[in-house]
Amino acid sequence: MLLTHLGRVIVNYGGDINNASGYSRSDPEFLKGNRIDRDIITANFSWQFLRQFYIDIYYVHRMINNIYQNQKFNDDYGFLTLSIDY
Repeated sequence: MLLTHLGRVIVNYGGDINNASGYSRSDPEFLKGNRIDRDIITANFSWQFLRQFYIDIYYVHRMINNIYQNQKFNDDYGFLTLSIDY
């Protein structure tokens, strides 16, 4: 909860359950019912090609559908790591 120097509530995030005075001037998007669908697919692969030497591959495909703004977004990224256990 953010207060002015006079003690008036500027923004109430709901953190103080004993003080429910005032209201939030901010208008959070997620409370308006604006919907964003997210589908995330991940794949991991780990391979020990020599004793104590590892290659790890991590891949992510994200499909985001921002319904209330009528936008679709696809994103692909991955990581390749080489590690040594000793």
